[in-house]
Amino acid sequence: MKKVIYATAALAAMMFASCASEDGITSPEADGNVILTASLPEIGSRAFADGSTATQLSYYVYDAEATGDTKSALIEGTATFEGLKATVNLSLGTGKKYDIVFWADSYGKDATDAPYSYDAASQTVTVTYDGAANDESRDAFFYTLKNLSVTGAVTRNVTLTRPFAQINVGTNDYEAAKEAGISISQAGLSIADIPTRLNLYTGEVSDEALASFTMAALPEGEEFPVDKDTYKYLSMNYILVSADKTTVDVHFISDNASNSDMLFTAVPVRRNYRTNIYGSLLTNPAVFNVTINPGFKTPALEPWDGKTVVEPTPDRNGNYSIKKPEELAGLLQMVSEGADLSGKTVKLTDDITLSGQKWNSIGTSSNKFNGIFDGQNHKVVGLTSALFGHVGEGAEIKNVELEVESTYSALAIKTDGNVAISGVIVNGQVSKSSSLSKYGCSGLVSYAATGTLTIDNCRNNAEIADNAYCGGGLVGRTACPVVIKNSTNYGKVSSTRYSEGKAAGFIGMPAAETTIENCHNYGTIEVTTSKTGAAAGIVGWFNGALTVTGSTNEGDVTLTLSNADAIGIAGGIYGGSGWGTGKKTFTACENSGNVTVKAVSVAATTAAYEKGLYAGGIIGSTSYDDTELTGCTNSGKITAVTEGTKPQKQYVAGLVGAFGWVNSVNITGNTIAESTVLSGNQGEHTAINAIYNYINSPKPDTVVDTPNTNNTSY
Repeated sequence: MKKVIYATAALAAMMFASCASEDGITSPEADGNVILTASLPEIGSRAFADGSTATQLSYYVYDAEATGDTKSALIEGTATFEGLKATVNLSLGTGKKYDIVFWADSYGKDATDAPYSYDAASQTVTVTYDGAANDESRDAFFYTLKNLSVTGAVTRNVTLTRPFAQINVGTNDYEAAKEAGISISQAGLSIADIPTRLNLYTGEVSDEALASFTMAALPEGEEFPVDKDTYKYLSMNYILVSADKTTVDVHFISDNASNSDMLFTAVPVRRNYRTNIYGSLLTNPAVFNVTINPGFKTPALEPWDGKTVVEPTPDRNGNYSIKKPEELAGLLQMVSEGADLSGKTVKLTDDITLSGQKWNSIGTSSNKFNGIFDGQNHKVVGLTSALFGHVGEGAEIKNVELEVESTYSALAIKTDGNVAISGVIVNGQVSKSSSLSKYGCSGLVSYAATGTLTIDNCRNNAEIADNAYCGGGLVGRTACPVVIKNSTNYGKVSSTRYSEGKAAGFIGMPAAETTIENCHNYGTIEVTTSKTGAAAGIVGWFNGALTVTGSTNEGDVTLTLSNADAIGIAGGIYGGSGWGTGKKTFTACENSGNVTVKAVSVAATTAAYEKGLYAGGIIGSTSYDDTELTGCTNSGKITAVTEGTKPQKQYVAGLVGAFGWVNSVNITGNTIAESTVLSGNQGEHTAINAIYNYINSPKPDTVVDTPNTNNTSY
């Protein structure tokens, strides 16, 4: 056995971030509706530990005010990670505080062969080390959300981190050793006095024992994490350690006949850090290096000073690679000065921070961006306005994550021409206060003007706050056909426009043919305005052809009209309007969010009964259009409330608040959950029905409504 001494590299600081907003998610009769998005950390390279194996999330909810070393979990559940994210929906008591423990691994809560076992009463995980070495499936993550105060709808994004140190052993003489007759095909590892128990609430470790991994085949298909040279993996293992730096003695064993074991003493380890032991270990095992670095975290980004501009250099095909913020600023300048990037590709090769500096957006009304922008799943952070301004014909924007605090939108202010957007994630906040602008406020596109806008596989996590025109989780306003598929909104969307405010989870106010497929809203939708207002989980106010298929809303939808002298409409999927401008088709859509429409401070001068409030699980109200609902479901609470000196007509229904002067309606195979609550407060002036109301009774022959579930009056 050889014993070696070395010098330790400097440690880098660990980082952890979490954010909170007031978004919510609904379940029937819930006091506090809570949505939690659990995320696993992403790293820049695939050198093991990218989190892809830990697909199973277990969570446990506790009373935060309970005392004692042990306590029972109030709720236990599981979820599955997709794209390193998993969503947990909970109904918790308002006015109470909770601790929520998260644990993620590859085995799942009920696995009998897992090396980890969780004791719910003590909030501890016990680790066993009697398995084979080099097992990536042992990767795991945890986080405890403490003292969550529930006062209403809540959304939190939490990032789980590893309780382990990763210890890697690598060599750069593997092929040379083979030529010299020294072969190695299996390796193992043992380390004395390693903790076996982790308290997920306190983060403390205890109960030390021998961690012994039996010999197994060498890791394959991975790149050893050293920048300059190429090393062959000999070993990769996870051990439970404390959050503070400590040292251990690492005993490496192999089937190498010439040198079957090596001892590395006083090796530094730290939770969520990677320790690398590397050198010419097979031919000269006494010479090696040890480094410790936060390999499970993304390094700090190079900040932009807001002034430096470097024009990126094209390759021989006229395409560009951008690595630094000043090069992104150079792209902005190129496009503003008239560079035509039609058919050319711009790729991000690293994450970029604009450091909160003033950003003028790429593309102007006269010089639009019309190339292909591929973020290659990198991030652009520190945006103060939309990444792109005006985007033109043939443009494609894909695979980029944005962190913003901006106006109008996060990705693009206006699209003119056929534009495709895919794989975009937006975080942060977007707000708009210009009362002169008729552009919307949104996560992706403020205003889609001409051509066709196509959006696929995008997600908005940002809070959207409009007080000028309309708000949409993905798109604000449109004047051209729009298709949105396979996308999600988690962000709260609100409008406080003084008059005629509109907001929705996906498009606030479209004005041309719109198609929504397999899209899901989890964010709360809130509109506070006067006169006519609209709010909905998917599409707000629309005069045109609308098709929504396989889409759901789980966020609360609330519309509040002050001094109302016009209509207010709110729907789980679609707010309303219509006026004979296009067929409205809804297929296999589902709402579980609470839909509420209110009129407050109704003035004595308001004409009694002439105006009205409309609330429906799928549609608030639509008039004069052909309308078709097939296989849709509502389980959300639907409510209308009028406060003021004059009574007001109310239409409340499980599917459609009211149809007005329709051309034809076909309502087939829809379901209203038995738990659904429909309510209004205007007595004889409130119309309530499980499926729909019709403004002009009796029902016309153009309405077909069979078969449906619970098609009876309440």
